[in-house]
Amino acid sequence: AIDPAHPRGHTAPATTTRASTYMYEFAWRSPQCGGRLGAAHAVEIPFVFDTLGLGTEPLLGRDPPQPLATAMHKAWVAFAAMGDAGWPKYDLTHRTTMRFDTESGLIDNPLGPKLALWKSVP
Repeated sequence: AIDPAHPRGHTAPATTTRASTYMYEFAWRSPQCGGRLGAAHAVEIPFVFDTLGLGTEPLLGRDPPQPLATAMHKAWVAFAAMGDAGWPKYDLTHRTTMRFDTESGLIDNPLGPKLALWKSVP
């Protein structure tokens, strides 16, 4: 897994010349646990595999957004089948990232302030 908050985790995939790299951020916040669960690690898995409602209620609540699952599943299938996720490849200049949420879209360098902080550490 890539840790985008860590400088090596965020830059290492883009430095390879062997394969295309696509970055995403899952931002949909689960309402479970009084909303404290948020967009926790692995919450996106039922969206990626489009398996909402198959025992996912304890993690995602009663009504997770199906359009989000449809969009994420489509992107993963396209990437697996054709090597193209459907948005610009990640590079160190723009750091273009697909932010998946109820309204998804592209954002450049979403972790710029955190990366700047890491660069300042000796």
